[in-house]
Amino acid sequence: AVAVRLLERRGHSVTIARTGREALDLTRTRPFDVALMDLQMPEMGGLEATAAIRHREQVTGKHLSIIAMTAHAMKGDRERCLAAGMDGYVAKPIQADDLFQTIDSVLSRSPLEASAERPSAGPPPARRGELFDRRALMARLEGDSGLLTEIVELFMKSAPGLMRDAEKALHGRDAKALERAAHTLKGMVANFGARTAFEAALRMEKMAQKDDATGARAAWASLEKEMARLTKALVKLAEEHAA
Repeated sequence: AVAVRLLERRGHSVTIARTGREALDLTRTRPFDVALMDLQMPEMGGLEATAAIRHREQVTGKHLSIIAMTAHAMKGDRERCLAAGMDGYVAKPIQADDLFQTIDSVLSRSPLEASAERPSAGPPPARRGELFDRRALMARLEGDSGLLTEIVELFMKSAPGLMRDAEKALHGRDAKALERAAHTLKGMVANFGARTAFEAALRMEKMAQKDDATGARAAWASLEKEMARLTKALVKLAEEHAA
């Protein structure tokens, strides 16, 4: 109710979905600029609804900006949301400044990084020979191996579809769709502290913003390679912690 009042006072038109299933149905039949997705909803949770929307977008070629909302701010919520392909995250009780800054960031495609300490520069460099900073990742997850496995699984479900979206947009010369896919991928890999994959996604996003097809193709080749390497490394990491 608070979020609705804040949005309406800013002149936004708001449609309320009472369940995750209703949210999925509404986004199928009506266009929205952004969806505020509660993680705890009856029938279908926010993560599940987001996964279904992202799966559908593999066919439609569209991208709905999705911002997660959670009342409990549980450990790992932000990581789960980014790994599932959400574009932003706000915690309840909703603060007006936080809400509108997140919406503005998502809709303007400005960088939304997973690392609050380095919001403009992305994740710090990993050690030599590492694709991502394992110690920093596990420290942020407080050593929770179960949570690590969960966010890796969410990444595995969401990343391939976003890569297909990017490839389709690249071949179709759809700069806006390419920018959206690159932006979401950038947030997902930053979530794991994957610096090289982050930089490849950032380059592709910038090339899409400039509508530079040649630069975008070069960035895509680099991103495709880095995503394959990152995926393999994350699977290995999850297997190590599951043992």
